[in-house]
Amino acid sequence: MFGSALKRFARNSAFSTLLVRAAIVGANFVVMIGLAAWLGLDGFGTLVAFWSAALVASTVLSLGGPLILLRAATDGGGLRRRDMLDWALIRPAGLGVVVCLALSVAWPALPWVAIIGAGVCINFLNCLASIMRGLGSIQLSMALRDAGPVSYTHLTLPTTSALG
Repeated sequence: MFGSALKRFARNSAFSTLLVRAAIVGANFVVMIGLAAWLGLDGFGTLVAFWSAALVASTVLSLGGPLILLRAATDGGGLRRRDMLDWALIRPAGLGVVVCLALSVAWPALPWVAIIGAGVCINFLNCLASIMRGLGSIQLSMALRDAGPVSYTHLTLPTTSALG
C-alpha cells in the first residue's frame, strides 16, 4: 500500500519540483556552511549582517514589483517589455539612489552602495522569477528566487570586508 502510494507520488509532476527544491536547499546549506568555514565566524557574521540588510533593501526597493509583474503575466493582458524593465530595474534603482544618499548621510558607517546595490540585484532576480512563474516555469522561478540570491553572495564577498 505504501509502495503504490510512493510510486503514484513519484509519477506525479510535483515530484521533480520537490527534487529541484531539495537540491536548491541542500546547495544553499552547503554554500552557507562553506562560507562559515572559509570566512570564520566573525567574517560570516559580517556577511550575514550585510546579506540581511540587502534582503530588507530588496523588499523596500521592490515597490511590489514582483507581485505586479506576476499579476500582469497571469491576468491575460500580457506583459510589456517597458513595464518589466520599469518594475524590475528602473524604479528600484532610482529609489535605491535616493535611499543610498539619505542613508549615507544619516548613517555613514555602513557600505550603503553595496547593500542597496545588492538589494536592487535581488529584486531584479525576484521580478524575473515572478515573470517565469507567471509564464508557467515553476522550477526556473524557484531556482531564481532561492538559488539566485545565494549565488550572488559570491559577487558581494569582496565588499563584506568594508563592514568589518
